[in-house]
Amino acid sequence: MTKERDIPHREAFENQGETYVRYTFFNREDDVGMAARAWLSEKQVEREEVAASKRDAREDKTLALASRANRIAWIAAAIAAISSIKEIKWIINSVISLLK
Repeated sequence: MTKERDIPHREAFENQGETYVRYTFFNREDDVGMAARAWLSEKQVEREEVAASKRDAREDKTLALASRANRIAWIAAAIAAISSIKEIKWIINSVISLLK
């Protein structure tokens, strides 16, 4: 999360909420307006950081699932190769037995 700056009126803004602060103080040109804009900016950054964390977690989960799927595919390919080798051996033995 972001490191909170020393913003005047922070406690009041927290109590009133973002919507109220945005509509009441955002366009003011005084110190309260500047503090309101700084506080609202912090809140936006916090939301973006939370969203990024969630996105990163989803990406990590997706990569883990893809890795697992790749391992399963390799195992399936190995099983198929072993099965085809056994089938080839059976065919060769069948042909040899016909030639005798």
